[in-house]
Amino acid sequence: MALYLSSALTLIRPVALYLGPTPFLANITVVFMHPARTVGSQLEVTAFSVIGALLATASILLCQLATVAYNQKYKVGEDSAAWAIEAI
Repeated sequence: MALYLSSALTLIRPVALYLGPTPFLANITVVFMHPARTVGSQLEVTAFSVIGALLATASILLCQLATVAYNQKYKVGEDSAAWAIEAI
């Protein structure tokens, strides 16, 4: 019921703007921290969250490497430390 109500509140734009991030936090709390969840389902959510984090990290690193390569090739005359700062 809490998930349904908080989801409905996020779909009504004026209400979502008035409440701020509260309905979104309620969704996260209901999905991930609900006391009725079993240990197995919590482990499953944790495992898939780790997989998602690894995929996100890999895609971000690829984007950063592409940006660094572009900056090294086409922005040679500019600040030479910019690519290192961006990569870090």
